[in-house]
Amino acid sequence: MRSRLRLYPVQFIVPRLSIEEQTFAIVKAQVADPDLIQTRKFLNILITAVTTWVRTTQNGRRAWAKSQQGLNVGDLAHYIDSPGLRRALVLHNIYDLTIQIISDLQTSPWMFDTTLVDSMQLDE
Repeated sequence: MRSRLRLYPVQFIVPRLSIEEQTFAIVKAQVADPDLIQTRKFLNILITAVTTWVRTTQNGRRAWAKSQQGLNVGDLAHYIDSPGLRRALVLHNIYDLTIQIISDLQTSPWMFDTTLVDSMQLDE
């Protein structure tokens, strides 16, 4: 009987630190190696997998060239369904990778620490 592969969910928030914009990537995946739950280890293996994809596939080489040799998480999001990329990721124990880019160029009055209770209404 074949044993079932144990997968561990991971999620990382990847910010772009810039005065001009507020951009974040939400990176989610399932990993077959529990060590990959750690951000640094996941990033290192992701770099290895993407490098393998760029080195071994035409689509990967095109993505590398199109990014002007600066392939980042935003660029990678455009290639997430590439079969060669998926194979390289699985080879390195990363399954079901998704990347959601959130870019809000508008200043918002709603910040993380915004109090969500109107204290004036509590004193009635």
